[in-house]
Amino acid sequence: MKNGGGRGWHVLVLALCLTSLSGLGPVRTAEQLPAGAARWFEVILSGLIPATDGPGEPVLAAGLGAWPLSSPAVDDENIWFASDEERALARRAWDLYEEAVRGEVGGLRDGRAGLLVSVVASDPAGRRLSLHVPVGAVERGAPVMHRDVLIGFVDTVEESGRAGVRLLGHPSVGAVAGEWQAAPGGRSHHFLARARDGRLVMEHASSTVRPPAEQLLRTRDVSFLGVDLPPGLLIGRVVGNGAEEVPGGGSVFSRGDLKPVIAPLFDPHGLGAVVVEGQAGVRLTTATRVGRLSRSMSAEGRWRVDLGRADGVTAGQWVVQDGVFVGLIETAGGSSSIVRRAQPPGGLLVVEADGQVVPFHPSPLSADRMQAGNWRPEPGLIVCAGHPTLGGLLLGEVPAVFSVTVDGGWDLVRPDVDPERPVTVVDP
Repeated sequence: MKNGGGRGWHVLVLALCLTSLSGLGPVRTAEQLPAGAARWFEVILSGLIPATDGPGEPVLAAGLGAWPLSSPAVDDENIWFASDEERALARRAWDLYEEAVRGEVGGLRDGRAGLLVSVVASDPAGRRLSLHVPVGAVERGAPVMHRDVLIGFVDTVEESGRAGVRLLGHPSVGAVAGEWQAAPGGRSHHFLARARDGRLVMEHASSTVRPPAEQLLRTRDVSFLGVDLPPGLLIGRVVGNGAEEVPGGGSVFSRGDLKPVIAPLFDPHGLGAVVVEGQAGVRLTTATRVGRLSRSMSAEGRWRVDLGRADGVTAGQWVVQDGVFVGLIETAGGSSSIVRRAQPPGGLLVVEADGQVVPFHPSPLSADRMQAGNWRPEPGLIVCAGHPTLGGLLLGEVPAVFSVTVDGGWDLVRPDVDPERPVTVVDP
């Protein structure tokens, strides 16, 4: 009987271990129930047990190279805590980016202004974005822009401050009045941009002269028709249409049914912030929650924050500490939540050695590794994220020695988290 009881106990322990390793949401929530009490035990034990570096934790061994900044704060355990200069650099980079994103939009309706808002979700297949906008400040039909480029229109607005956007090329987006000029101050050629068979094309042209390939197209002032779309916004560029070229850079129809195709100037699904027409004088506000971190009892690269669903915490929210992006809420429990070390979704900023701020849209491979197409980093470059209400956030630095793998991935050194300092949990 004793042996049978022992085997039963072993089977029970093995089943519980396998269930925990499954990572299911309900299981994680159940595991977090004793978090309030466990946190105090962790605090007590942390003072008795010597701390050690976890496997794979990034260590900054060198300064910032060409940057005229102070050396990173490194303690006896080789942990990098971001300096005030580095955090200030991230804030300045975001300020420049914010100014560029706002552009010089004119022609908005009286009492309306361009509001900088964050992109919280993207649906490439459905050609849609989801925005976090000021409550009551944005209406359906409002144009959505990025750096003086029209990318779509608001089609749904919720009381919670979420707004849905249908991008140009979506079948339900109506025709957009546009124009092009072969040279500044030259004759304007009018047309309508409309979605056809999954593409944006030019229709109902006012002239038989067609635009050359790579011609930029802009919105046209049709306020006399009761349409309040701001004029002068970029719509896209003309791609090669197969028509016969004529002297002067234009082209003529080679077939009566051939319509020039309009290509976007960039991929809107990689954007972290856009400008939407809204009520002037209104700023985006985001509820913030302040909590404390303790090392999670689960896998490396996770922490537990003493905030949960009762505090309004949900999965996907950002976790920030003193101007540094820490990670994302992975699982929200009743009174505590799991924070996963990760990269923020959407676009990032890199500060080049010459001081230029360059936006790029990486594909995260892990918390400390990313891929950015053909772009190759240089040692010492600062990588930043940004938030419309918190401003610029330091994400990390390209290390002095790094490697680019076959898949184009490269390393990023992330600042360490100070458990003695509070963190802020905020909506994206």
